[in-house]
Amino acid sequence: MYFAACVLITFLSFPKYLYMAFSKMRRMAVSRRAQVTYFVVIGVILLLLALAIPSILNDRPSLPRQEQSTLAVQSYVEECMERVGKEALVFVGKQGGYYDLPQSSINNTPYYYFANIDLTPSQNTIEDEIDSYLVENLETCMSGFEDFVEQGMRIEAQSLESNTQILDDQVNIQIHYPLSVITGNSVQTISDFSLKIEQMRLDLIYQMAHEITQDQIGTASLCVSCIVDRATRHDFYVQAQRTGTDSLLITIIDPNSQIT
Repeated sequence: MYFAACVLITFLSFPKYLYMAFSKMRRMAVSRRAQVTYFVVIGVILLLLALAIPSILNDRPSLPRQEQSTLAVQSYVEECMERVGKEALVFVGKQGGYYDLPQSSINNTPYYYFANIDLTPSQNTIEDEIDSYLVENLETCMSGFEDFVEQGMRIEAQSLESNTQILDDQVNIQIHYPLSVITGNSVQTISDFSLKIEQMRLDLIYQMAHEITQDQIGTASLCVSCIVDRATRHDFYVQAQRTGTDSLLITIIDPNSQIT
């Protein structure tokens, strides 16, 4: 599925020509028929995604039937980590880089520019928000290792820590989660798990969102040509939707960032 991120910008005066300009921008990116098909598909994908997220958390990865070893536990954790890690990127992307929304938000989307103030989160903040999602949800996926317990194993877990890095065209996640795997009189320990999500241009999406915000400082209108140039340069699609009387919801969609 394609990756999308949303931000909000507020204006002192809302230009009437704005939607015509964005329509022109879309025509520049793709043909009219291809464009309509694309946005319909995106809408369906996001809807299905929203419906699927609760079931993902409840759908634990299957346990290898004959493997009762530390390697099986590690594989189990890594499979959960991949599921929840990708889910975290989708959730945080839809909420403009946040797991816990700041006060300056509306309709589950944070303002990046409000009352002449740049509210764009730092890249470190977004990394921390992804970490928060993982810390809050990863153990739910593993469900207390109950399948291993049923096979006579005991697993003692310490506190979970996450460290996310947004890099060029990829996101790396490191999890520190000390586990003691006890089978009879045997005790083995594992602590560190890693996940690399490639073909994920979150770094460029963030850069473009930050640049759009910077363009607004000191002006009451949107620089449409600036957005067109940047979207074309990075092969992004951009949607703009008015929310309220003086705010604009901007969605940056990257067809080259795939979450499968």
